[in-house]
Amino acid sequence: MKKGQIAVELLIITAILLVVFFFFLSTINTRKDVSMAMSKQFAGEEIGYLTSSVIHEAYLAGDSASRILYLPNRLKDGSKYNITLIAYARHLKVSFGKNMLLFPLATANVTGSFTTGSYNTLSNTKGVVSIG
Repeated sequence: MKKGQIAVELLIITAILLVVFFFFLSTINTRKDVSMAMSKQFAGEEIGYLTSSVIHEAYLAGDSASRILYLPNRLKDGSKYNITLIAYARHLKVSFGKNMLLFPLATANVTGSFTTGSYNTLSNTKGVVSIG
C-alpha cells in the first residue's frame, strides 16, 4: 500500500465517524429540548391543578370557609407564569411562555386575582369565593 492511499482511507473513516457523531449529538439535543418542554408543561399543570383544587375546596366547604394558597414567583423550571380567572366560562387559565393551560372550575362565582410569590387567601362568603 502506498502512503497516500492509507491517508485517504483514514480521512474517509474519520469523516464517516464524524458524521455518525454529529447525528447522535443532534438526536440527543432534540430529545433534551423535548424533555425541557415537557418539564415546563408539567410544572404549569401542577400549579393549575393545585390552584383549581383549592378553589374547589373553598367552594365546596360552604359559607365562611377559607383556604390559604402559596403561589411561587416562578415555575420549577424558572419560567414566569400568570394565572387568570375566566369566571364566565368557569375556567382557570395558567399561561407561561407561549403555552396556555385551562382548568375547569366548579363555580363561576369566583372574584379577585392571584398574586404570585405570596400567600393568597381564598374565602367563601355566601357561595362566592373571593381571592385576596
